[in-house]
Amino acid sequence: MNTIYKPDHTLFSSLCKTQPKYRALAALIEHAIDNKMLGFEQKLPAQRLLADSLSVTHGTVTRAYALLEQRGLVTAKLGAGTFVSKVIELSHFEGDTDFASSMQPMMGQQHVMTNALQSLSKDQSALTDVMIYKLNGLTSHQYFFKQWLADKGFDCLNHPLIFTQGAQQGIFTTLATLCESGDTVIAESMCYPGFYHACHSLKLSLAQVNVHSDGIDLAQIEALCKSRTIKAVYITPNCQNPTNICYSSNNLNALLALSRRYNFSLLKMTSITVCQSIGDYHCGNKHRIGFFIFQAFQNILQADYEPVTYYLHDFGSNQF
Repeated sequence: MNTIYKPDHTLFSSLCKTQPKYRALAALIEHAIDNKMLGFEQKLPAQRLLADSLSVTHGTVTRAYALLEQRGLVTAKLGAGTFVSKVIELSHFEGDTDFASSMQPMMGQQHVMTNALQSLSKDQSALTDVMIYKLNGLTSHQYFFKQWLADKGFDCLNHPLIFTQGAQQGIFTTLATLCESGDTVIAESMCYPGFYHACHSLKLSLAQVNVHSDGIDLAQIEALCKSRTIKAVYITPNCQNPTNICYSSNNLNALLALSRRYNFSLLKMTSITVCQSIGDYHCGNKHRIGFFIFQAFQNILQADYEPVTYYLHDFGSNQF
């Protein structure tokens, strides 16, 4: 299918006011896809033509197209051009979804998988790399996730990423790094069962605290802090498992204040989008934000240790 897409110059100029031009261009094209101005398998304009049309460099268009491809919105075909690969709005489900089966709803991710596997099948070297265990992922993994996190507002481009084999290993590794046998950690009265197993394996003392409609019981936490040394507090603030309670901003801010007062670390099991929103009021001159899998060890090993917030994120929960 030939391209008939004409970029919206006014919208592009507006987007450029708040972000680099290549990201503004990627957002412009994504907007066109979402609003059905560009359809499945429709070809995007040639990079040179689009660059001339928008008065930007060829490199700007190249970076924008690469970013769109990373997001699974377009596919580059050697010698043919770049084509739209997104076929469905993510807000629409394909068929019925049985949540009791713990199966993910089909929202178009199978099409992304198809493109990824087709691309992989043509690159024997990349296929070999994928079949061999890499402690910190492939270089392409590092690049992709750094760019993805940067899109979400995280300053991690200059930090190495540390990948773990799922959230359970992430939790275990964090606790093993922060705590010693006999240390006390706090968790919600009902939380992810894997956290109990990790505490038991590491011989940690676990104190459980009630959760109310706006978040964890701060009075209980403070009472525990006054009676013993608390090493860390584990919470799931954006959609508490299993109650689905969402912590309020006031509750999270007060919890952060307690962590500073009583010198304990915060372990947050949360989605990356919520990390971005709560990060605004967790940043301060004397309080560093740490991202487990992102820069946990660097923060832990600093001589001037102070409480750090660690964000634990299972990328498998956000498939595509």
